[in-house]
Amino acid sequence: MDNITLNPVNQSMTDDIVDFTVKVLYRKRPIEFPVKFYSMRKHYTHKQLCKKEGCGLKVNVLDVMGDRFDFYLMSEIDTKTLKKYFSYELEPKLFKRLELAEIKFKRGLTPTRPGNVHREIERARKERLSRRMNREVQQYRNRKERIFRQMDRTVQRGLGRYGRPDIDLSPLRRSGSINFRLRLGF
Repeated sequence: MDNITLNPVNQSMTDDIVDFTVKVLYRKRPIEFPVKFYSMRKHYTHKQLCKKEGCGLKVNVLDVMGDRFDFYLMSEIDTKTLKKYFSYELEPKLFKRLELAEIKFKRGLTPTRPGNVHREIERARKERLSRRMNREVQQYRNRKERIFRQMDRTVQRGLGRYGRPDIDLSPLRRSGSINFRLRLGF
């Protein structure tokens, strides 16, 4: 485990796209290994299996940019995914060494028109919120429709069984003696 390293291949930003590419090496030869990219400024995580030619992350800067117009991306070995590949318990000391292998990509941005950046951030936040609200409203409507259909089926089943009373009430309408004739619905 000591010979596994994580090396940067490309750390660049063109226009509003951040390109962060790394390669996992074992004894200076590329290997396939699970890697996790995440942002320290915003809640953003991307996991993937790194191929021999390397793996990367291309993301819009608005998805990883913080309030102070900077981003801080990190790449590390995804030990949680790696542990799933083994059917037996491994020593935690082995994974501690892998957890130390990480690469950082940090850059501060100077907005040319700060008002526009704030508007873009706010617009992106509102779009995410409206998508989430639309999804929740649709789920609520589907759940309500399902409950109403279930209630309709229950009522329809009940009407077939209990359509008319089993007691003949015609003798009560005549004067004189009272005879109850019971009908059994078998």
